[in-house]
Amino acid sequence: MPALPSNFYRTPHGYLFCIVVREALRAAIGKREIKKSLGKDYRAAVSQVRLLVLRVDTQFAELLKQQVQQRQDTDSLEAYLEVKPGKWRLEPITKVTVPLRLARHAEAELLRRFAPERLSFDTLLIQTLREQAQTLKVDWDTVL
Repeated sequence: MPALPSNFYRTPHGYLFCIVVREALRAAIGKREIKKSLGKDYRAAVSQVRLLVLRVDTQFAELLKQQVQQRQDTDSLEAYLEVKPGKWRLEPITKVTVPLRLARHAEAELLRRFAPERLSFDTLLIQTLREQAQTLKVDWDTVL
């Protein structure tokens, strides 16, 4: 019998595929090891283990590529934030741009021009009760 492939072990119950997850990928995968039982047939287990090794290696490579891309994205964001405001970056608004006295005047002027309808909760409740009384054909005076 030839030597067993790496990550391929013989147990009393058959053959087992087991691979250790790299430290950098453990948080993404959520496991330290990946194990899979391959059954008792040696030839079938060897062919399965070769496919599993390929699949796991490609998934590990994709995860590593994603992590590198995320690091580059965060690095570029940090580099962007380090740039002084100017031609390429707008200055953040950190203070009130209008004096408070003018802001109150502007608010009063907006309310005067666009006068929103002001209703109280009690008025809405009474209107709803009146509509329900009318649909039920109840005398509103007796309800109050």
